[in-house]
Amino acid sequence: MLPVSLPSLLVQDYPGDARIILVDDCSSDGTGRLARELAARYGGLPLTVVTPGEPERGWTGKLWALRHGIAVARREKPDFLLLTDADIAHEPDSLRDLVAAKPPRARTASTWCRRWRGFGWRASGSVWWCPPSSTSSGSSTRSAG
Repeated sequence: MLPVSLPSLLVQDYPGDARIILVDDCSSDGTGRLARELAARYGGLPLTVVTPGEPERGWTGKLWALRHGIAVARREKPDFLLLTDADIAHEPDSLRDLVAAKPPRARTASTWCRRWRGFGWRASGSVWWCPPSSTSSGSSTRSAG
């Protein structure tokens, strides 16, 4: 799925500063190598591939990867974070549309609804936007983009 999903992020039509952080779990499928090849072929947004290593005790692989990716992204003090999966392809204007549709004070978006499109999942219009303080309280605001 990465040959479809990653290029859909690399070529986003977004006027602001944006970058992609791909968390490679060091599986045997060559994700990091393939991601770098795709970035060289498609250009577009800058890509950083990071590897968190083995999960600490009590962490699952997916949550460990998300935690690591968010920590790396926050070092740059971004205005927004978009959390997505390797099996989700994005429309060329989805990043711009998500930022334009955000509620006041929201800073994190995660695709909530996904639709099967023959070759993989596509982000639909439903997104969960979370205010900056929600990471500790668990509250969120839903916005249909």
